[in-house]
Amino acid sequence: MVRLALVATGCLAALPATAEDVNALEAMMQLFLGKRDSSKLGLSSTLDQKLLDEQWAEWKRLYGRSYATAAEDSKRKAIFADNLSRAARQNAMDKNWVPYGHLSPLADRKPNEVLNPNAGLTRPGHDEALLKTTMSAPLLLKGRDAADVPASYSWLEKGYTNPVKNQGQCGSCWAFATSANVEGAALVELNELYSLSEQQLVDCDGKDNGCDGGLPEQADKWLIAKDVGLEREQAYPYKGEVGPCVQDPKRERIFVHSFVKISDMEDEMAAALMKYGPLSIGINANLMQMYMGGVAEPDPEACDPEELNHGVTLVAFGEDAAVMGDPFAIKNVISSQLALQTQGAVTLARKAAGTTKGARLGSPIDVTSLMHPFLVQKEGSTKKWWKIRNSWGPEWGEDGHYRIIRGKGACGLNQMVTTATNIRKHPKESDMTKTAETKVASQAIQSAVDAKTSSKVELYV
Repeated sequence: MVRLALVATGCLAALPATAEDVNALEAMMQLFLGKRDSSKLGLSSTLDQKLLDEQWAEWKRLYGRSYATAAEDSKRKAIFADNLSRAARQNAMDKNWVPYGHLSPLADRKPNEVLNPNAGLTRPGHDEALLKTTMSAPLLLKGRDAADVPASYSWLEKGYTNPVKNQGQCGSCWAFATSANVEGAALVELNELYSLSEQQLVDCDGKDNGCDGGLPEQADKWLIAKDVGLEREQAYPYKGEVGPCVQDPKRERIFVHSFVKISDMEDEMAAALMKYGPLSIGINANLMQMYMGGVAEPDPEACDPEELNHGVTLVAFGEDAAVMGDPFAIKNVISSQLALQTQGAVTLARKAAGTTKGARLGSPIDVTSLMHPFLVQKEGSTKKWWKIRNSWGPEWGEDGHYRIIRGKGACGLNQMVTTATNIRKHPKESDMTKTAETKVASQAIQSAVDAKTSSKVELYV
């Protein structure tokens, strides 16, 4: 309890914590260190239940969530409690002390409802051989080594401003990763920003499995092989379930004429991001459900890089000044933010922030200022990260985005990296027609050259 006393002293100054505050903070600290589950916080059972009740009520208010029956509400509340315990274990394991917790809009859903084990990134068996052939030749961007890559680069700051979308209960992450990648590639090559249809891929792509999973690479191959252009989302809106294919060749479309597989070296990935635009990637998303913000550095044992189950889009990279501090103290302060700004531990945080008087339930606390006494910048040290566009809506994570450590192959993010290239507003067929016309014209010119050569007349073409 010595360190806990130091935390209270550092935060409160002249405002000593009550016994209830200290007990609650101690309980929440143990929860976030993964030493106790959410049903055994070390407080009285009455206070345990009161904390959970208030957290649950506040979460439902925050997201406007309600349930058809009391039984469904109770079921979701139990899932919510289980997820808080899981978030506690993740907080204990994450090397950057990134907060996972109740503020996730997915906190009332089981993990298999967020990541369907039978959907997400799946490889249709009928095309396994072709997939392996394609995946065997990654593109290396020669000359773009670490020295050539800047400290940061963001397509969000360079025109890729489409709102983050929500795939819902459909296992269509692959379609969202594909469309976002093509949107980014079109921005680079055509200098226009489009919002393209995921539903068209879900309904029409014969190489993938609709709401039961697929691969961005498979989708690219289908777009190329069938010479099918992606329609605007407005023309073919998302419904979150498989329906009849109603694509219309008369509508405006964006065509993919080729694609490339990117190297698994992360400096090469950064260079490719700058060259081609946002990239489609696969990732193990098992730890992402309860993410709330910050740069995640998941424990490799908890996030197997070989188990890719979610398709997302790389949109930026950067770095922050690395900090060091007492993780015990940091987790205590974070826990006071994550207790849903309610009683006990949060009372301590509110006093520390000077916001107790007149503060409403759920009003924000400046966690950075609370953590300041425990953080020291590591001179000359930086923490590199990727920013990933997800498809779980803008309320999740950092405005729908996920930041994760860069340079360590975290959660397998470097294992399946692809991008569409050679983006056009017309099908390949028109290219072939133009090529044929050009060939005929060239042959005519060559015939003229041959005819004139004998008379020593020079022809410039």
